[in-house]
Amino acid sequence: MGLHCFVAMPFGTKDGIDFNRVYSDLIKPALEGAGFEVFRADEEMRAGEIRKEMFQELLLADLVVADLSIDNPNVWYELGVRHALRARGVIQIFTRRERVPFDVSTDRALNYRVTAAVPDAPSVPDPNFVEDDKKKLALFAAETIKSWHGAKASPVYDLIPALQEQSWKELKVKETDTLEFWHRYKQWIGRIETARRQSRAGDV
Repeated sequence: MGLHCFVAMPFGTKDGIDFNRVYSDLIKPALEGAGFEVFRADEEMRAGEIRKEMFQELLLADLVVADLSIDNPNVWYELGVRHALRARGVIQIFTRRERVPFDVSTDRALNYRVTAAVPDAPSVPDPNFVEDDKKKLALFAAETIKSWHGAKASPVYDLIPALQEQSWKELKVKETDTLEFWHRYKQWIGRIETARRQSRAGDV
């Protein structure tokens, strides 16, 4: 199983940018090529409250990619929740803005390129630069995962040194389909413990 990546970004076309194309043509292939399992909230097809799934993703994902190209309140909210839950494992990307807002301006960010095929058409990843941008995003993600675990990318944990990150095993989203994850997790741990006691590693 690959590392899990949750992408927080706008959906559809907003402010003249086709974010669905940004996801399908740039973000998803770049991260999958780097070995990540990539998920965006609108890919959850089961019925249920999307917010519960979102909280579980922000808690458990090895990496969260936040697209800050526009001031989308949902993306900013999700970035803030991740910063509160986890000390590391976040990267910021953006396009068509000179800088990200002050509160996260000191964090590294990748500026990707977009262009419109014809005047007044929504901007999509620039075909002249998309391969280069994919390589940069893949490297950015890989280096973030490999970074020292003591490094605190979250400003919450960086500025409050006494704040201790709680084990994700203790934080369960209530009454939701995400209980499926915990059920499978317990089954997996049980298999490992049984194999260990019987010295039968191949059973795992």
